[in-house]
This record gives sequence, C-alpha cells and structure tokens, in this order.
Amino acid sequence: QRYDCGLPLHICAATDDAATVARRLNEIAQGRQRLWYVSYPHASPILKKYIASQLAEKAELISRETVGAVTVSLYHLPPGVTFQAPAQEFEADFGRQLALVDHVLLPPRVAYPGQIRLVLRWQALSPMAEDYTVFINLLDQEGRLRGAGGGGALLVNDAFFPTSAWSPGDVAEAEVRMS
Repeated sequence: QRYDCGLPLHICAATDDAATVARRLNEIAQGRQRLWYVSYPHASPILKKYIASQLAEKAELISRETVGAVTVSLYHLPPGVTFQAPAQEFEADFGRQLALVDHVLLPPRVAYPGQIRLVLRWQALSPMAEDYTVFINLLDQEGRLRGAGGGGALLVNDAFFPTSAWSPGDVAEAEVRMS
C-alpha cells in the first residue's frame, strides 16, 4: 500500500503480538536508515506499547510532532539493526483455556473524571464451552476494595465474539473502566 508521497506504508493489525511487530519492523528496516512511525489515537494501546518499546531500544528518535490527534515520529536506524520481541510470558493463565497476555494503564482523561482505564489483552489457548466476561477489583495495600469495573467488550479481529466462539490463538482486547 502507498499513500501520495510514494513511501511504503505498513499497517499493523490491532491483534499483532510483540513477535509480529518485531518481524514487521525488521522487514521495514531492511536497507533503510530512517523510519517514520505514525501513531493514531484509536490504535491499540498495547500495539503502540510494543512498537514504542522496540523503537526505543534499537533506534534513535530524531523528531516527534503532534498534528491534531496524530503523532508522527522519525527514527534513525543503525546499520544492520535487528528487532526482537521479548519471550512471551502470560501474566495469568486461566485453566489453559484463556491467558491474560498483556495490559496497559491508560492516561487519565477529562471525559472520564475519577476513572481508571485499563486495556487487557487476552489470548485463547484452547476452545471454551462458556462465555466469559471481564471484571476487576482494585485493592489497596491492606486489601481493601478501592475500585471495581468490568463489562469491557472482548474484540476478536475488531468484532465482538463470545468466548465460546473463539479459536485457539484468537486475541482480544477489552478496555475496563474502574471508579
């Protein structure tokens, strides 16, 4: 795909994992000295986390500009740069059926005063007979309940599917708000 200036355009899918991001960055970096990264506000925060960590570790930020809600960054790529994803470790495994793969705490927003927003990334490990939902309790250091939230829609390939319809390997993200 190309846009009007003729440079190659690579788009990452919301469900790409860290290994896929590293593989795509290696394809893009091959034979290049610079890389433009355009971050859109509606992109997966976990995907943005994967890309940002790879670029921060291996490339040099030359400039960054924000245009409206979009951030455009230019990176210098050292000769022969190779991107590698960290080994995947699940944050939690629920009966070898479902794994919590990653999470991102989102910055506060004026639109959601007093709320904590968390994005959770899940992966199906095996078929599930039941439909599961997400619910989180926020506890303080003494174990007292300080917040709760749940009901975040689980998306597979950007569409809602009950967990009983997931196939092994499917990835889903859910935003949970706690007050």
